[in-house]
Amino acid sequence: RSYRLGPCLFGLAARVIDGRMLAAAAEPMRRLTVELDETVHLCVLRGDDVVTLRTEAPAHRFRASGWIGVPVPAPCTSAGRALLIDVPDAELLRRFAGHPFPSRGPRSRVRDAASLVSVLAEVRATGHATVDEEFEPDVAGVSAPIRNARGVVVAALNVSAPADRLRARLADAGRQAQRHADEVSAAMGWPGPGAGRPS
Repeated sequence: RSYRLGPCLFGLAARVIDGRMLAAAAEPMRRLTVELDETVHLCVLRGDDVVTLRTEAPAHRFRASGWIGVPVPAPCTSAGRALLIDVPDAELLRRFAGHPFPSRGPRSRVRDAASLVSVLAEVRATGHATVDEEFEPDVAGVSAPIRNARGVVVAALNVSAPADRLRARLADAGRQAQRHADEVSAAMGWPGPGAGRPS
């Protein structure tokens, strides 16, 4: 007559956390959309794919929408790279060894596990990820990680726009996305950058 926690309870807890994160992200996403006048996505990692949970779009005609629930390969997106920011290099090499890296955009920089490790070193240095016609032709994007109370990356805040409109301000957009992502992280209980990263 003993009890143990089963997978159904863990699944229920994950849905509760996703709901809390959606609520925490709603207002920062709206403000980031207004500041940049571009589409903002809330993304999570599911296996080796990125899935969009929520999208906030501006009023103008071009909208990078229709991505909710659609899985895309993590290595070729800025959101995927932000979500992988804390994964050790050895784990990345093991996890993505022999992994297919389809060339989706004309400026794709990630062709194998080794180049993914190299690109993620840049992401760690800046605190946010950028892509410029790597995921799709004529599309650029930036993403910043969102952390839970333990400092674990659980989501990414992503901005997507036509490359000719976002390219000149990618660095600024990345910093703005990072600031709003940190705001969501704080709402999730993360004490901030000074708290360090989980081992």
